[in-house]
Amino acid sequence: MSAGMRVMVLGGTGLLGHETVRVLLERGHEVTLLARHSPPQSLTALRDLPVVIADAVTTQPDEFAHLLSGFDAAVYAMGPDDRTTHEGEADAFFETHLVGATERLVEGARLAGVGQVVLMGSYFTTWARMRPDLDLAAHHPYVRARLAQSARAFAAGGGRAAGGTDVMVLEIPYVFGSIPGQVPHWKRLLFDVVRKGPVALFLDGGTSVVSSRQVGEAAVGALEHGSHGGQYPLADVDWTYHELATRIRSALGKSRLVVDVPGWLVAPGVKLLGRRWGMTGQSAGLDPSHIVPDILSQQIYVDGAGSRAVLGWTPGVCRRR
Repeated sequence: MSAGMRVMVLGGTGLLGHETVRVLLERGHEVTLLARHSPPQSLTALRDLPVVIADAVTTQPDEFAHLLSGFDAAVYAMGPDDRTTHEGEADAFFETHLVGATERLVEGARLAGVGQVVLMGSYFTTWARMRPDLDLAAHHPYVRARLAQSARAFAAGGGRAAGGTDVMVLEIPYVFGSIPGQVPHWKRLLFDVVRKGPVALFLDGGTSVVSSRQVGEAAVGALEHGSHGGQYPLADVDWTYHELATRIRSALGKSRLVVDVPGWLVAPGVKLLGRRWGMTGQSAGLDPSHIVPDILSQQIYVDGAGSRAVLGWTPGVCRRR
């Protein structure tokens, strides 16, 4: 991707989209946002950018083609993740809000002659490739959706070599970062757990970690150097949950004891929670019957060296924090 290209960032007011916009601007590219609402005034980096107000979930391919006319590239930095519950069946929810929406965007980009689309994906697709023995797609609607998102987006784009659009996917692990005016989602899930009480309990698994800045650099790197069908796992550092909690404790100036909890002790309670959700018509992207042995008690460490060599994002950011 040469300097001065026109890029539309869908979801530019979120953490990953905001950082992507900042990197694009730093490298001399012209940016337009697509969002449901105008950016809040706290996001000063976005204040003077043109904004297209649209709902990507309901926008059809011909409408996307109109919105993307004249653009060279697009970054899709939106969509639901695995942390929330949903009314009704999870598969139907993710088909509407993630898989179908992405496919329609890419179809519209191809119709408009957009050269490249980068999708913000999940490292659960990396994990599914690494651990076929866990059969993650059979167990978890969110993993099924992320795998379908990549496959259908690649097919919809077709690749520039075939007269279509190149589509690349970033497979993103735990992300740490913040943007003005928004409370980081890790505050409740991690920081508040460490802050309150004398003991912090965490499962005995682990995860790869990146910063939001690294994701932004990787997204722009994919536009500059990625190939159609590229699936790029990101990882700056691998931490057990114990190590992660210990770092948070140190940053907060707390002396709380961090205790590892074996998965077998927690799994029955998580399954019971899942049954309660089912009784109220709710579902989750990660099946409570399998989430502990498949994910929370696993050390999901992925290799980010290959993607870093191609995309050129800065290493070592998380290690310095």
